Amino acid sequence: MKPCEQATNTGRKLDRLEQINMTARQRRIARESMHQAEMIIDMLTRAHADLKQVLGFVRRVIASVARRGKLPAARTETN
Repeated sequence: MKPCEQATNTGRKLDRLEQINMTARQRRIARESMHQAEMIIDMLTRAHADLKQVLGFVRRVIASVARRGKLPAARTETN
């Protein structure tokens, strides 16, 4: 999701929050909770992307080592 889309979605959620009958304190707590949840989701999404990159790197390293293992061994010269 693009940052501008995320901001728009957040704005819509907060608009809906205004329609719910609650005290100002409850509304403030709800806003803070939504903000914290969005931060956690963002952190997890970034961690997932980073993990995918690391795993891709590890797979490439293992694949390159495996390809080297399939290469014929260097021949020794006989005199």
